[in-house]
Amino acid sequence: MQVTIGGIEVDLSSCGVRTLGELINAVQDAAAEKNQVITGTLVNGEQLSPEQEAAQQAWELGPDDVIDFTVQNASDLLTGVLEQARSTLPDLKDKLEQVAAALQSGSRQEAFSLFSDCLTHWRQVIQLLQVAQACLGYDPSQIEIEGASLQTINEKLLATLQETKRAMERGDLVSLSDLLEYELINRVRQEETIFEHLIGMVA
Repeated sequence: MQVTIGGIEVDLSSCGVRTLGELINAVQDAAAEKNQVITGTLVNGEQLSPEQEAAQQAWELGPDDVIDFTVQNASDLLTGVLEQARSTLPDLKDKLEQVAAALQSGSRQEAFSLFSDCLTHWRQVIQLLQVAQACLGYDPSQIEIEGASLQTINEKLLATLQETKRAMERGDLVSLSDLLEYELINRVRQEETIFEHLIGMVA
């Protein structure tokens, strides 16, 4: 079996690795020692998706198999993801302003459709913050942003999103418009500050 990690061929013949799952685990451990993560797995010329990797864990490797792992510095990867997420926040702010404008003009269906997209975007932001917390190992109650802990900020954001959703479900356009203009749009600006802080923490 031929194994390449980051373009460098390595000899794993003495490691007792038999299955694809064992090989992936061994490479992950070796990469972690160098602050790297696996970003791609190529088996006999075929790129495996995460689902395929999970399904083929028990697949036994043969002498003619060729496995190529792409790796990337973990800090660089996390920084890139955080910067990409931060760059999308102005678009979220613009869309929230469009929702508010649509409500004020009486275009309720358009407003709800736009807001549904906004909720999807918010969920992605929240999930990424959870990933960043797992990667960096910080305590959100100990991280302070603009005079409040990150934990408090996150709790208030979730409460505001839930309140906004309830206002939308009961058709309370006045409350919904106020929540958009005076709460959520400001939360976007606050999230930009949070991402900047986390990007600084990665280093």
